Amino acid sequence: MYQVTCDRELTEEDAAKFAAGINSRDDAFLPAAMKLTGGCTALVEICEGKYHQIKRMFHAVRAEVSALKRLRIGGLYLDDNLAFGEYRELTSKEIEKLTDSSFSELELKQ
Repeated sequence: MYQVTCDRELTEEDAAKFAAGINSRDDAFLPAAMKLTGGCTALVEICEGKYHQIKRMFHAVRAEVSALKRLRIGGLYLDDNLAFGEYRELTSKEIEKLTDSSFSELELKQ
């Protein structure tokens, strides 16, 4: 899951386009969940991992990403206590969360 800030206000129409999948002249992406969090920000969950996918999806709906932060990988939230570039070993429970493909927080809350 990613927290995204764009250069314009995001709409329900944008969220519907993400939910339907993005097919532009240059790109094609599977459906993604977008939860609007107010104004120019949203939470986005994707099921692919293409090169610069989030930025390319927003570009396809005529919005440019000004800030992008990864919050979660699968069921594992990233550790807010780590500084940029810092890392730590995962616990066995965290590894389990990474391999659980059934987790989708945005889909459950919509």
